[in-house]
Amino acid sequence: MSERRRRRRGTGTIEGPFSDGSYRPRMPNGGGRLDPYPTYDEAERILDAAIATIGTEVVADPNSKTLRGLGSTFLDDRELAGVSSVRTDRSRWRRHIETSYFADWPLANVEPHDVRDWVATMHRKDAAKGKGHKKATRRKLSRSTIQNTLNLMRSAFAAAIDGGYLRDNPARDVSLPRDPGRTHEPWTYLEPAEQDAL
Repeated sequence: MSERRRRRRGTGTIEGPFSDGSYRPRMPNGGGRLDPYPTYDEAERILDAAIATIGTEVVADPNSKTLRGLGSTFLDDRELAGVSSVRTDRSRWRRHIETSYFADWPLANVEPHDVRDWVATMHRKDAAKGKGHKKATRRKLSRSTIQNTLNLMRSAFAAAIDGGYLRDNPARDVSLPRDPGRTHEPWTYLEPAEQDAL
């Protein structure tokens, strides 16, 4: 009997064994099922060959394209269109969007509540250390960084709609929580004793 092995994420799955002892390979990212094979090893060999031949981003159902798979084409198109902030966009995509828990889901499976949950995690994220800073920062991501990254994700979903991969934009109506503003007065005055000392 073939030994089942855990496959690396994003490399498809092997379903089975079924009642007749066969195993069926399934392509990554919610892709299609291939023909069944009598052993796990044979099914795995066929799956690996199929991925090597057509790549993990090509799937039978256009709605199963993923946010991660959309990234490079979307960002390249922005660069060709002359968007000046593409370098920053690529960094934001790599650090924040590709790391979202739904980055490898079929686009049609992403719901507005998933995007809202992602925004909430962004508010808890630490900002990247600046160049030349050896100590880890305790600073959280700025509101403007979160807003700009949300706008980037919204634009990516809009591009997916234009490409026929998606019908509705799950990020369209998602917004950041209202800014509470300052909760304390940053300026103070000198007490009389401090004025005398000065």
